[in-house]
Amino acid sequence: LFCPQTETVGSSMSTSRVGQATKQLVKCPFMRQMNMKKIDVSTLPMFAANYSEHCPFLNVVNEQGDFNAEDAHPSIEHLFKEKNFSCPRPDCCMYKGESQCDHDTKPGFFDELDVEDDADDDDMPALQAVTPQTHNQPQLEAEYDSVIMNPHYQTANGVIADIEQPQPVHNNALPLSSSPQHYGSFCNGYSVPPKYQSATPPKVRAELELKLDALREAGNYREFIDIERHNGEFPKATRHSHIETDQEYDKVNQVNQAAPIHHITDDVTVWCNNDYLNMGQHPKVVESMISAIQSSGCGAGGTRNISGTTHYITELESSLADLHDKEAALVFSSGFVANEAALSTLPKLLNNCHIISDDLNHASMIAGVRNSRLPKHIWKHNDLNDLERILKSIDDKHGPDTNKLIAFESVYSMDGDIAPIKEINDLAEKYGAITYIDEVHAVGMYGHKGGGVAQRNGESDRITLISGTLGKAFGVFGGYIAGPSHMIDAIRSYAAGFIFTTAIPPSVSAAANTSVNYLKSAQYLRDKQQDQVLKLKNKLHDAGLPVIW
Repeated sequence: LFCPQTETVGSSMSTSRVGQATKQLVKCPFMRQMNMKKIDVSTLPMFAANYSEHCPFLNVVNEQGDFNAEDAHPSIEHLFKEKNFSCPRPDCCMYKGESQCDHDTKPGFFDELDVEDDADDDDMPALQAVTPQTHNQPQLEAEYDSVIMNPHYQTANGVIADIEQPQPVHNNALPLSSSPQHYGSFCNGYSVPPKYQSATPPKVRAELELKLDALREAGNYREFIDIERHNGEFPKATRHSHIETDQEYDKVNQVNQAAPIHHITDDVTVWCNNDYLNMGQHPKVVESMISAIQSSGCGAGGTRNISGTTHYITELESSLADLHDKEAALVFSSGFVANEAALSTLPKLLNNCHIISDDLNHASMIAGVRNSRLPKHIWKHNDLNDLERILKSIDDKHGPDTNKLIAFESVYSMDGDIAPIKEINDLAEKYGAITYIDEVHAVGMYGHKGGGVAQRNGESDRITLISGTLGKAFGVFGGYIAGPSHMIDAIRSYAAGFIFTTAIPPSVSAAANTSVNYLKSAQYLRDKQQDQVLKLKNKLHDAGLPVIW
């Protein structure tokens, strides 16, 4: 019924205050507003609605439901006289003011205030009546189209020209001039149009376009492939494309027509896929996700610190700790977030910690190391001599009791090689360092329970912290870390990437938990995958192609 504005609309609108009881927090919505068709009490501000016990006018509105203005007198004063109302609470003076109750000068609920008295009450704008707009909607849309399509606003080199700031619109006087205006919507006449197209200064647009052009010229610009996977037909999928055909000619009107866009689909085989074992389409995993949605709905409802710690995610973390034979586990929204949060948080909680990171570590690990803002050392990829050199130099310079963290991966996805985990653990124990291993490409694929390469090699109990993903071999979504309970608790309590984000949905937790528990005993799937890998490697070798064995 009302639209908050900072300026007055019309002289017939009177502004009042609730009074001393509410410390003038709410503007009175009733004073001489009888030009409105009806007043719905449920739409009133909370403070005003709660004063019905004091306000006789509100009592009348409550009794009648929707209050029709045609049934009322032009002002509240006439209603008082007609109903023979008197001041029910002299100590409150909600509607008459203390000046009318043998008191001094405090204003009442319905007392009008001078502009000077009202000037210092800027904590809430005055309530304004929304005046119907008189401009023509099609005319406004036509002007919008003319602005957007006007070639004068784009230079020859593609840089958007500076556009003059249009004047703010007040009341219903919406100017339909030739001034450039970029409207986001046409909902009302109080919108102030942006100065620039898409609210982006031309300089910013030009700089970003240069960066994107550099990616295109280097061949590094990424084009997304729109695919639709088919449950039960792994790895088959449908690819969706939109192509623009040649411009057509309208022979009847003898004009060129815009080139039509056609939606094209074709069947494809997805060769690049992280769902290594097709657990994302396993019937038990799908059923588990659907069941959780039917039971608990779609979302987690909040962060883990409020209502986001659902029973599903608690069970999942217990399963992940058991997967790696660790004391505890912690689930994150992705593997990237898990690495960044853990590596940026845990070392900062230790005194004078130095981080030693493999040269080919994943971007998420690099981000975590960088965001820790601690001394970091990069050791040559899988080079044990270089790793020991760095460890020894730290002890020589800062003492053997200096905290050290060695961060590395088990399977390096880009090169396809595997870290010498046993030898790294030997050096970590020799120099008193903790170890952090990223097993995202290995969990579910290696080990007697699918715990990764460290588990397969019998080295997982010598690893301090393990990070993994739920979005690759487990076929669902999310990331996690597993390790000693005191470290997991410290990261849980301090990591911003964990604290300030919504928990993963119950359905994702349930599906991931089903997948993790299934793969713990599904060694036959890991064996089948290795058989297929061996066949492919032999064929590549026979064809004379280099293969990493």
